[in-house]
Amino acid sequence: MDTLSILREFLSPIEGKRILDIGCGSGALAATLSAEGAKVVGIDVEETTIKLARHNAPLAEFRTGSASQLPFPDQVFDAAIFVNSLHHIDPPSMERALSEAGRVLKPSGHLIVIEPLPEGSFFEAFRSIEDETAVRLEGQSANRRFTRSDLRHEKSVEFLRIETFGDFDAFISRTTAADKSRLAIVEQERKAIRQELAKIGKTFANVPLVANMVEGGRTPILDRAELESLGFKVAIFPTAGFLAAGAAMRSIYGEIRSSGSSKSWTGELYPFDDFSRLMGFERVWAFEREHSES
Repeated sequence: MDTLSILREFLSPIEGKRILDIGCGSGALAATLSAEGAKVVGIDVEETTIKLARHNAPLAEFRTGSASQLPFPDQVFDAAIFVNSLHHIDPPSMERALSEAGRVLKPSGHLIVIEPLPEGSFFEAFRSIEDETAVRLEGQSANRRFTRSDLRHEKSVEFLRIETFGDFDAFISRTTAADKSRLAIVEQERKAIRQELAKIGKTFANVPLVANMVEGGRTPILDRAELESLGFKVAIFPTAGFLAAGAAMRSIYGEIRSSGSSKSWTGELYPFDDFSRLMGFERVWAFEREHSES
């Protein structure tokens, strides 16, 4: 389950639907929905972001404006969506923004709010750049408190989102996309850490240094060449397997909890026969056969 599957569940068929994307960002979602035939209008407070969105989603329409004072008449959209954007609104204005979204919906329209929880490996890694604990909790709280007489609550879903990055720079690009001011924090932190590592390498130049690489920790994950240039001879990744296994378990059990089965899960499973051999089950089975026959 992901954002698009949720949108398709409520809005199918998407083709021809008039959708308001509130807090549209760079237009990635608008581009996808437009490609499926939706008539998308995106709104964001940043003019530079809107320019980028127009470039990325030429089939959609975009406007600069505030979510708490939408520049649209009543009852003109089939759907209004907040995708990871409600918590970026000033907390006192969150419920007002939700009410405005309800105002512009047609009587049969859907208000869909998708918000991140303050938990998970991505969140923990992101906290070193910006701690969104408070604003994410505010978003959840505003969503629960919000009521409007012409809207009724239809469904709540909690799902696991899995996102992978090719390297540390790809992660930084993703986490700073919504707020470029975060780049200064990242560069300051990264420079300080690299200087610290280089100092260690010079101080203990004749000692085989070990780098402890912990995904999501304060020290960025460096590649072999970078570590060698800093004077490190050995690198260990003590939590990588546990974190990967934990993410996989949460993903598949989340799917089972949501759908009642693992049948539609798209992740990779270790082949059962290979896993049995790895765990030494063949010797157990041989032992059982030998003693059951006797």
